[in-house]
Amino acid sequence: MEGVLEDYKKKYRAVHKQRRSVEEFDKKVSQMLAGAKISVETEVTNLKLKLETEIGTSEKFSPSELSKIYGVDEPVLVDLQIIDPLQDMRILFKKLEDSGCDGEVFVSLNEIIQMYAKEIRNVESTVWSGRSVDQRKETKMHVAKLSLNLKEIVLSLHDLARQALLEKEKRNEEIILKIRSNLEKLFKSVADSEPLQNKLEPFWGVLN
Repeated sequence: MEGVLEDYKKKYRAVHKQRRSVEEFDKKVSQMLAGAKISVETEVTNLKLKLETEIGTSEKFSPSELSKIYGVDEPVLVDLQIIDPLQDMRILFKKLEDSGCDGEVFVSLNEIIQMYAKEIRNVESTVWSGRSVDQRKETKMHVAKLSLNLKEIVLSLHDLARQALLEKEKRNEEIILKIRSNLEKLFKSVADSEPLQNKLEPFWGVLN
């Protein structure tokens, strides 16, 4: 683009010099060059964003794949609105692993979700074993509560992964501590919370 404008300038500058309008001509050429640079930079930026979006999209798992990975029915994923966080979280895990973090840490984080989802299925399987309507209703309410807990666990792990991607001095320690405390409470909603705690423990090393 600069070469084209330079040729244009050489070709017509002499004419404008004769007309005593060379200053105006030079100014116009400079404006054209600046505008062309902005246009090119904008196109490059747009192309970069488009490529990043397409690459990010290609890395995302479909809802049906997420359902198989975590053992959560697709309609439940939709109802809990955790498809996007799960997709994004797996991309964050990949970025952390590419930056040098131990991949086994993220396997453990995924297993937390899988284990909690299994606990929900176990409770759900007992719904119709209740002898009375009230017992069945109580079990269903318990399943609903556990499902909401699952959503909180997913969002919490997602937020921790985002914190881990930040430079250490930019991380919000207060938020990290709050998430840790909340996860400990959520884990205690199942009969045996220790396995869940153990799966989470290695991730604190990433955040330290």
